[in-house]
Amino acid sequence: MSPPEKIRIAYIASIDTELASGPANHIKGAVEAMARSNDVELWHATSGNPFKRKANFAFPESLLPFPAIRGGWRMFELSLVMKLAAEARRFDILYIRTSPSRVIGRALAHVSAFKVLEMNGLESIGHRGFPALAKAIDLILVTSEVSKRNLIARFPELAPKVQAHFQVGVDASLYFPTDQADARRALGLRQAGHYLLHTSGFQPHHDFETMFSAIKRAAVDIADLQLLLVGDGPRRAEIARLAAEMEMGELVRFVGAVPQLELRHWISASDACTNPMTREKLDECGNFNALKTYEYVACGTPAIESYTPTHPVPDWARQHLLLVPAGEVAALADAVTAAVRQKSANREALEAARAFVISEFAWDAIAAHSLGRVAEAWRARQGR
Repeated sequence: MSPPEKIRIAYIASIDTELASGPANHIKGAVEAMARSNDVELWHATSGNPFKRKANFAFPESLLPFPAIRGGWRMFELSLVMKLAAEARRFDILYIRTSPSRVIGRALAHVSAFKVLEMNGLESIGHRGFPALAKAIDLILVTSEVSKRNLIARFPELAPKVQAHFQVGVDASLYFPTDQADARRALGLRQAGHYLLHTSGFQPHHDFETMFSAIKRAAVDIADLQLLLVGDGPRRAEIARLAAEMEMGELVRFVGAVPQLELRHWISASDACTNPMTREKLDECGNFNALKTYEYVACGTPAIESYTPTHPVPDWARQHLLLVPAGEVAALADAVTAAVRQKSANREALEAARAFVISEFAWDAIAAHSLGRVAEAWRARQGR
């Protein structure tokens, strides 16, 4: 019996994968898993100098400039268009995770490779570049049936090419428990402090007002409580102003972006981690699609997750997460108090939660399922 053929894939991302963020961590986990059984190249953005930065992966990668300056996005677009013109013919599949762009969409329309667009959320569908990009795509993967219904309701013509497929995984070699005292020592955190962590891209669907109100309420019962905000994003300055207006003071610390290899230390150093989402976001895309929640659990730290009763809550989430209805301050404050006490008092439950997440949401299995869907659609187009 001949071995299965390897698929030649170019994974294209308008994200700098060097620093930890939800999208960057997702791309790193997915593309490394894909590369274990296929010929993969990663074409991705870098905010630094692409000629000086060292390669981060064991397979070929191309760094496309996306500097944090006015006109930086246009530099990325044009660099990608030139690369597509020169090299796209070498690949069977272009696996795309970029921001919407008419320029990129028009360039992709002239590429013969099978084109897949992965969407983690529907924020981009209102962008003026989305229709041109979606038109050039052969297969669109969204994270849930809820997202699929909402996308097709907005763009009925896309219905034949949209599939729902859960695309969130965790890298057990990167996210695992570290001794809390050692992690705090390495990061310069107080051993006697109590820390709640939120890793954030400071996106509109992150509910900071509810989070800040809950922290102030929980701090009445928990001495030396501090919220650590790890990450960066478009609303960071706005959220810093909100923190000042709400007189958060020392209750919140803006850590900033950290390297991916450092993130697990921040998670392990914390007593609990949280992911407050807006009700609107959850109603639009469904529950439990945030990568960070699975990384929290993989590091053996209690995870507080928001949800909407509009959509189903699976048994595993009820068993292994601390669930809070989106937008409810009192419930979140109570969960923070319970979670801070749980990390030391309920180690067996945290180990069981980690074992479940690692077994059910490992990137190898998630990526294999994704590529199975993609390969089936690609071969169908070829009549194979």
